[in-house]
Amino acid sequence: GLDLTTVQAALDATKPQGPQLARPEHGERKGPAGHNFGKPALDGAAAALGITTDALKAGLSDPAPMIRYWTALAAQKAPRSFDLTPLLRDPDTSVRLAAAFASARRGMSESAWPVFSAALSPDHSPQARLEALNYITNLPAPPASFRPSLEAATHGDSRVDDYVIRAAKYLLTQ
Repeated sequence: GLDLTTVQAALDATKPQGPQLARPEHGERKGPAGHNFGKPALDGAAAALGITTDALKAGLSDPAPMIRYWTALAAQKAPRSFDLTPLLRDPDTSVRLAAAFASARRGMSESAWPVFSAALSPDHSPQARLEALNYITNLPAPPASFRPSLEAATHGDSRVDDYVIRAAKYLLTQ
């Protein structure tokens, strides 16, 4: 199975190594700590991890939320037949959001938007709502039916939800 040390080593391999990699290639985004989560980075991480469909299947039910989270993100490279449904219903919000992002990146956005919408509800922490909005920023435009969720996210206590409000307003202008 996957362990955190192996996942971290594969991610470290995706860090930029010099000025020639300071800017992401077209269509790629920089993640935390300089990780580039575009297609070449995912290919490199998947190869370094030796990720197989069997390993991903094992990750679906791993007791550690962090492994399920990375399983969801690694599934972006899985065959379309790989089912992320268990992770879309995971008890951990970050796992559900990672699975929704991976689903949308795999062209299965119909299962992603309800997860994002639920995460934007006021009963989730501002951090979870911002996490959802950050993922959405890295996807093609949301469907028109998602607009009410974004609009609702712009109404909150600006002392607590400032970043959430600004991120939602930004997405509404895109």
